[in-house]
Amino acid sequence: MKFIANLWAIGWGLVCIGTWVIFFQLNHGSRSVTWSSEDFFFEIPGLPDDDRRVSRADRDRARPVQTEPPLNRIPIFLINLEHSVERRRKMVAQLESLGWEFQIFRAVDGLRGSHPLFERYDDRLRKRFTRRPVSGGSLGNLASHFQLWQKCVDMDTPVLIMEDDVIITPFFVEGVGLAKWLIESLEFVRLTGRHRESARKYRNECVGEFGEFSLVRYIARASTAASRGYLIHPSAARKFLAHAGVWYVPVDHYMGRYWHHGVEPYELRPCPLESGDDESVMSPLPKETSWTSKIRVASYGWMERTRRTMYRIKTNI
Repeated sequence: MKFIANLWAIGWGLVCIGTWVIFFQLNHGSRSVTWSSEDFFFEIPGLPDDDRRVSRADRDRARPVQTEPPLNRIPIFLINLEHSVERRRKMVAQLESLGWEFQIFRAVDGLRGSHPLFERYDDRLRKRFTRRPVSGGSLGNLASHFQLWQKCVDMDTPVLIMEDDVIITPFFVEGVGLAKWLIESLEFVRLTGRHRESARKYRNECVGEFGEFSLVRYIARASTAASRGYLIHPSAARKFLAHAGVWYVPVDHYMGRYWHHGVEPYELRPCPLESGDDESVMSPLPKETSWTSKIRVASYGWMERTRRTMYRIKTNI
């Protein structure tokens, strides 16, 4: 038994050394991970073809003044459970105060019944990645976002998706206008975040400055606020759908695994939306506490970090 334990320790020591070498080459190599005003280009509508690609500095000068709220031209979907009347009332009041049109999407209630999409869930696969089983509420949330991704593809236009437990901040109007401007290049822009989240656990970097806003890209996995509010392009929705044949983690964790589906996690700060203080309706289940489950998840955790690093090397980010 002692021999097996020593062999296991030596094996993981080699894995740690290999992973450290990869990260060292990635972080100290000659590649640049930030976008300068000369490198980051935007398509400016309404200009001649030869002048459509301009730098960020030129974009600030050429960007037309918004004469009407940008969300009037973006489909907005508010995910809300039918019985969550108070949440719906609060969100409707916030959105109607802005004078923008939106649609309430009836969320899938995983706590009060099953759904055909739940057949995609594989609990055996889940055990490799997390010790906490995915609850019915989380499955319903994933099914709701899944259907809206499909709707985005069917409509063939970017859409804004919001959950009903967010708070609209004073940065909302300008932030969504900027996100709309960026969406063709970035595919996916998060509008929510957690300002107090662990910098080590959710490591990120600033890749662009736009007036009072910073554009942040996550290096480690994206935070658990990923699904609360975001602007998504049909190309990103197709990627989410293509890699969601089997479900094994909650929707925010799935969306944050960019090395799996190829959708880069960008976020605007200060955030146009903030997570509300309402009690969650997901009803998370308790974690498994056995040593075998801890070792299994830790092992697959190292494999995930290696895959993430290899993806970053391959895509030069």
